[in-house]
Amino acid sequence: MSEDYFNESVPNGIANAVYELFPETECNGQDGYELLTDTFGSNVDGQAFRTFTSEHCEKMAQSIQNYFELEQTVSAQQGRYVIEWALNQWDG
Repeated sequence: MSEDYFNESVPNGIANAVYELFPETECNGQDGYELLTDTFGSNVDGQAFRTFTSEHCEKMAQSIQNYFELEQTVSAQQGRYVIEWALNQWDG
């Protein structure tokens, strides 16, 4: 997989998963990129993304909650869902 495809596909996958979980939230690829880099750091690449940890799931959940200023708590399980959705979209 090329990194260019990673940079296009993964943020869009994150956005799609966030919308799936929270349909009232407008989330686009740029938002997905912000969530990706907030969770994994600005130098994230495919290898780092593929080897995500439970801490990344927790961080993704917190990032979603903070970024969209959601009143409900976003769980680590929902964070995992978003990461796995994006990973499947990229590899899929």
